[in-house]
Amino acid sequence: MFGNYTAKDYENFNIEITKVELAFLKRCPKNYSYANKNREFYGLVFILRGKLFIEFNDGRRFSAQKGDVLYLKKGANYRINSASDERLEYAVISFDFKESPFVKMLPFDEVNTTLKTQRFEELFEYICDIWYVKSIGYLLHTKAMLELVIYELMHDRFAKNFGRNAPDKIQATAEYMERCFDREISIETLAKMCGYSEPHYRKMFKKIYGMTPTEYISVIRIEKAKDLLKTGLYSLDEISNRCGFNSTNYFTRVFKKYTGTTPGKY
Repeated sequence: MFGNYTAKDYENFNIEITKVELAFLKRCPKNYSYANKNREFYGLVFILRGKLFIEFNDGRRFSAQKGDVLYLKKGANYRINSASDERLEYAVISFDFKESPFVKMLPFDEVNTTLKTQRFEELFEYICDIWYVKSIGYLLHTKAMLELVIYELMHDRFAKNFGRNAPDKIQATAEYMERCFDREISIETLAKMCGYSEPHYRKMFKKIYGMTPTEYISVIRIEKAKDLLKTGLYSLDEISNRCGFNSTNYFTRVFKKYTGTTPGKY
């Protein structure tokens, strides 16, 4: 669960970034302080160095340090203060969404601790470079990379929240299925990756992800198949093979089970 939502609620999640207002790196002096009233845009801030405190007008106060991402909502009132002798550095991106129910579903806290710190540092710095250079198509490029940041941050949050009680090795098998969906994957292999018996692995996986390992890989494969069907470039046999199904008939049965229709009518 994340708030009132489950992983299934995010299957068709989609947002539209309508505008990127700015992106820059900020190197702050010691004893840095900054206040913002009625923030005009949404913001993501990645802490590159140092530590800060952020206090909102409603009294909530959080600390953030290197590797954390701040999520600032439009209209927020807050003050940021540096919190150590080390100079504070951060990358900030201000942007806007097309308002939709999905925006309210974004699974972010005010301060988000990341699992892949180096990955986010690279993405934020790259976006700031795009914005600084402003070459042809930089707005399109910036929005595309920002969508990737949001996707990566969501994936990071899900790994921590939907699987928060899971041993890392259980999460690793889920990631393995996401990478290798086009191959034959046996429960025996996944259980051995964890050092568990098959029954124990199945029980642990379902407890964490709300579905069996077989259901999990089927959902991944069906989503990949949907993407290929939308292109109109592949036959059912080709899609079946590309998505790891052992026959077109089996692919059709599984597709209908999860979508309510056949691939040919999708």
